[in-house]
Amino acid sequence: MYEIQPRKPSQPLCLVYEDFYLAIGYTFYEFIKSDGIGYASCGPIRTDGLLNDDVARGSTHPYRGELIIMAYKTLIIEKKDNIATLTLNRPDRLNALSVEMGGELNAAIEELKHDLESRVLVITGEGRAFCAGEDVKQRPGDSEHVRQKQTPLSKFTGAPRGLIRFADSFRNMTKPTIAAINGYAVGQGLSLAMACDIRIASEDAGLGAIWTRRGIPPESAGAYLLTQIVGPAKACELIFRGKMVSAQEAREIGLVNQVVPADQLMEATYEMAREIAEGPPVAIAMSKAMIYQALETSLDIHGRLEFFAQDYCFNTGDREEGIRSFLEKRPPRFKGE
Repeated sequence: MYEIQPRKPSQPLCLVYEDFYLAIGYTFYEFIKSDGIGYASCGPIRTDGLLNDDVARGSTHPYRGELIIMAYKTLIIEKKDNIATLTLNRPDRLNALSVEMGGELNAAIEELKHDLESRVLVITGEGRAFCAGEDVKQRPGDSEHVRQKQTPLSKFTGAPRGLIRFADSFRNMTKPTIAAINGYAVGQGLSLAMACDIRIASEDAGLGAIWTRRGIPPESAGAYLLTQIVGPAKACELIFRGKMVSAQEAREIGLVNQVVPADQLMEATYEMAREIAEGPPVAIAMSKAMIYQALETSLDIHGRLEFFAQDYCFNTGDREEGIRSFLEKRPPRFKGE
């Protein structure tokens, strides 16, 4: 399923990010190095704009590309203008996360994380929902047979890493991620949206921390992410009450960055995505890592990260281009070099 492709000579981004994590004491095991000469890519890769027969077909959007980089049954992946778009494609179930979709989503995130051609990842849902959480009709863990075989210890030791995988993968991804919330985002769907760096919501969207209504605490790093985004007091209110909030209220409490009319959602999302994609990818990747590490490290440690990032970026072609374009009074053309 996986093939190793040669890394292009002028693409230092993965090596930069790995050096950055090693410098701050983290093991950057996510990248597949192949002795430093390759990066992982799932096949088949289509460059002719045609859909494979086994790709779940969705409606074509004028702002999306048509370059399918991998075939999935429950997802649509498109790539254009250095922007990758991942669309959850179970509209008949409001894009609820089935076992199959969960596995495909993890695989797709890994594929896109290593795709150095795309500089921004947009995530949205097909139809009238972003993601309605876990598909409760497909919960094998709820069956009496499975519960009888499990012990509290086996459940505890086997679960934690899998539950936070979305957030962990997004945080370690060099490229910025934008959630285009086109409808309901509840439960795990809310966690998925919160794992993204930026959230833009349709006026029709509704966001819900509804876990306690189902008799469970937040999952998929929901409590962790919500606390970081809106603060502990508001997180307590939303989680304890299992509260749904409108897009407008979500913006007021900082849960989403922007609210736009439904028919302008993808246009607004791609406008922001294009602006970011035109920026310097190495500096943006460094900045993203610094922002999230600022939530967990001291000012002293952050100063060391800042020094390393500044020192590295000062020796890139993008830094030279930034200065040159300013002096020549023209827009910069950043290449990630």
